[in-house]
Amino acid sequence: NRGASVQPLSAEAIANKVIKGAKKHSCAVMLFHDLRGNKTTLEAIPIIVDALQKEGYIFQTVDQMPEPLVHKR
Repeated sequence: NRGASVQPLSAEAIANKVIKGAKKHSCAVMLFHDLRGNKTTLEAIPIIVDALQKEGYIFQTVDQMPEPLVHKR
């Protein structure tokens, strides 16, 4: 539907999707994009970090990772 506006996901919905996806992997790289005027992605990040840290996940920069980063589809 051309021109139809899409309602952005809430911060909680974004966080739930990311957390669910991360739990499928032993190592996950998360890349977030935010659209102008939409702050929900930014608001989701602390929710995601807190939830995954409570599950024992650690956060590192890509250059701290022990193995080379390979994109898989």
